[in-house]
Amino acid sequence: MSDALVFSLKRAERLLTLEDANGVNVNYTLRELSGDERVKYMNIMAKNVRTDASGKPVGLRTFDGIETELISMSLFSADGKNVPPAEILKYPSRVQVALFKAAQQLSGLDEKAEETAKN
Repeated sequence: MSDALVFSLKRAERLLTLEDANGVNVNYTLRELSGDERVKYMNIMAKNVRTDASGKPVGLRTFDGIETELISMSLFSADGKNVPPAEILKYPSRVQVALFKAAQQLSGLDEKAEETAKN
């Protein structure tokens, strides 16, 4: 048995459909972030971290952009373009939450991925 690690460089994707306000189904692709995109998103997160006097993280300054940026960086329309944050902000809250969780999981940014990395 080999101890070799084997990885695919193809980014993971999930197809999804959103029903618009007129009842028309629109197809999208949720795509795993590239390394550069992940760094960009992590920098957005880091700028929003609030620290105590000793520098220990204690919360977030604001939630602005945290969810919508990750969704926008991950969500592509049928023509291959990223869906802009302004468009995502128009989606119902429950849809934003579900897309955010799916995008986190797809790019290894969720709590499960953090636990795996610790072990």
